[in-house]
Amino acid sequence: MRAPTHIAENKPPTVLLIDRQPLFAAAASSLLSAPPISAVVEIRTRLESATGLSGHNIDLIICELRSEPMTGPDLVAALKRQRHSIPVILLGDASDKMLMLEALQSGAAGLFDKNTPADAFEGGVMAVLQGYRTMGPSLLEFSLATALKSLRSELPRRQLVRARGA
Repeated sequence: MRAPTHIAENKPPTVLLIDRQPLFAAAASSLLSAPPISAVVEIRTRLESATGLSGHNIDLIICELRSEPMTGPDLVAALKRQRHSIPVILLGDASDKMLMLEALQSGAAGLFDKNTPADAFEGGVMAVLQGYRTMGPSLLEFSLATALKSLRSELPRRQLVRARGA
């Protein structure tokens, strides 16, 4: 795995933060620009398209799941189509957990709800900046519970198929 540009050049990472709520964006920017991350943060309340991102030296994009007019999963898909390797962390509300799980398919590098503790979010951002994928703790618990429920509902059908085949 190749080291991300900001690590190779020994400089602070540049983060583009896209969120419709100015107060949340300012608080998240404050968290991201302080140690241990010490990022240079650019805040936008909306993103029209991913085309304008190619000229910027962006190490990470943090985007609200339901951003407008381009949603977070749409942004991830657009970056893939344009062959950008900028990792994207998607942020959702606590009520968006099922949508967040569906967004796993988009290829986002991280998924967090906005109720995530600050230290867990910082750790997740640092992991993504080092090339890993991550998920917030409450979303991880929800995804495991959802998978387990799905497996339990399929178990009787699997046993029935085996019994008929025997």
